[in-house]
Amino acid sequence: MTTVTRPSILHVSAAEGGGVDRYIRDIAANVPRRHFLWHVGSGIDVIEDVTEQRFMPLSPAIANGDATAAIGDWLRANGVGIVHLHGLGDT
Repeated sequence: MTTVTRPSILHVSAAEGGGVDRYIRDIAANVPRRHFLWHVGSGIDVIEDVTEQRFMPLSPAIANGDATAAIGDWLRANGVGIVHLHGLGDT
């Protein structure tokens, strides 16, 4: 399988970053797939396209479940086949 045909990975982690953020970036640099990083925090939700170094802020509606269909559409459109949940701490 090529990078293009392999499912993308959505990493979900606390927005504070730190060691987990570095670990995720090491994975992204060494695993030939497209990687996204959902930075989760109190008052902030943004998805980063790690390869393209682009950030996509999410609507505050995500907190109450109103964005479920839109997130599903986004996951399918970006070929996400793996969601890797890292520690979220106290968020």
